[in-house]
Amino acid sequence: MVASEKLRESEDKQKQLRERVMKSSQFTKHEKDALSLDSKERFERSWDSALDSKVGFDAKHEHRAAQLSKDATKLFAAAYDILQGFSPMLDIVRGFGAPYGNLAIGTFSFLLAV
Repeated sequence: MVASEKLRESEDKQKQLRERVMKSSQFTKHEKDALSLDSKERFERSWDSALDSKVGFDAKHEHRAAQLSKDATKLFAAAYDILQGFSPMLDIVRGFGAPYGNLAIGTFSFLLAV
């Protein structure tokens, strides 16, 4: 299979995923909004906002549940650090995959949000 065919196939699958997600009631607005993220900066702001919301939520709950959630937040923060390592890859995808790079970044962000 030629690279352009694989790229076209990937684009088609991403479009199908987007259509299913947007029509589905199983996903939150935040999860659906993740599909529109098209840059590393927007992804970082969205991720930071999600982490801040989680910390606020945790503060309102009892100690035991808060401790479990705090541990989960630490795990998510560690995952965020790992995602920083993906940043060069996302930049390459965006540059190399033009005009489909932003589509790939949105799909990647959605998968992380879910």
